[in-house]
Amino acid sequence: MSIKIINSLKECVQDYDAFIMGINGVILNNDLSLENAIQTLRVLSRLEKTIVLFSNTPLRIRDVMKQLEIVNIPPSLYQIIITAGEEAYQHLEDKADPFHASLGSNCYFLGPTQEARFLNGLDIYRVPNIDEADFILTYGYDATADDRDGYKELLQKGLQLKLPMVCINPNVIGIKNGRIEPRPGQVAAYYTQRGGRVFSHGKPNRPMYVKLFDELGHFERKRMLIIGDSLDTDMKCAHMNHIDSLLLDSIVLHKELLIRQKSISLQEISDILAKTLYHPTYLMSSLMF
Repeated sequence: MSIKIINSLKECVQDYDAFIMGINGVILNNDLSLENAIQTLRVLSRLEKTIVLFSNTPLRIRDVMKQLEIVNIPPSLYQIIITAGEEAYQHLEDKADPFHASLGSNCYFLGPTQEARFLNGLDIYRVPNIDEADFILTYGYDATADDRDGYKELLQKGLQLKLPMVCINPNVIGIKNGRIEPRPGQVAAYYTQRGGRVFSHGKPNRPMYVKLFDELGHFERKRMLIIGDSLDTDMKCAHMNHIDSLLLDSIVLHKELLIRQKSISLQEISDILAKTLYHPTYLMSSLMF
């Protein structure tokens, strides 16, 4: 199937009832994209479309809602939020599956110190030394301790102790202030490749889609559209679940496709995407209506 290049959601909006879109890289991209994204959400709301914000952010839903309010996106502009952070929290709280039930209560928190508040309300205790831990919780990179060798040394210790890992956000790269940054998925991949046991929460893994389809149970999949900026997460998810997709041009996409030139047309990107397994239904520069 060929990829259709479009300039606006207006060109396909009539074919879908539910629009499932990422947050970072789709809505929260830059000031101009944000203005266009907010306008798109308003139009979709007026058309009585169902809007699902479907994100690999490690933040819980209440924190995402606060973040969106700050940039003038009120709850009236979307119906459902599903995040990797909320999914991980519920699994750690319920311990309903064998992996999470076996974790124990002492965790080594890998991420920015201030984000350890994620553990509030859980019967899980943050320990200062990995030797005391029952498992590793990978939340993110600590920007104040950006020491790759230090992380590797820590992970090697975890492997020696046979500690399982919970990873919140399987993305390996992301964008911050227009620059590519590593994400927790890099840590999880390193750990897995060396024999570690890892449970990753977020797209494209199954639990996120179980939740999505629970929320959208009355919609036919052919009336859903997934909108994202990543081939390896968003488009893979769409492909696995037989849902149409819209891929936005992004720094992340260029990194995934090993595109090095500064200027490249959507048609050239489409030609490259046509050779990939998870190519999208549509391709567009950024979210707009």
